[in-house]
Amino acid sequence: MNNKIQNGFTIIEVIVSITFFSILASSIYLISSFLIASNKIVSEDYISELFYRSYMERYKLKDNYKSKFEDSLYTFSNKKIFKIEVSKTPNSNILLIRLNPKNEPERNFTTYMSKF
Repeated sequence: MNNKIQNGFTIIEVIVSITFFSILASSIYLISSFLIASNKIVSEDYISELFYRSYMERYKLKDNYKSKFEDSLYTFSNKKIFKIEVSKTPNSNILLIRLNPKNEPERNFTTYMSKF
């Protein structure tokens, strides 16, 4: 009879636990890197939309309006170039203002303004 008591793990248990830990760690790394990258894209889109909308609100405060012009402003990340078009609506007291970014042609912003 062999009465030796052995403490510790077998080599199979160690290999299985290291394999499980490496699969789990790589999955966590991939998920976190994807979330960080998507968060950056969403943040940039959100900030540029806020920028354009705030420009349009400031434009409403002007006294004289050009019907169409191009403007550009610098932000922290890049230069924003865009077109502004002011047009009439069926209601003679309301104007339609469109902002069309040049570097983002798929995005267009519109707002309405009263002439009062």
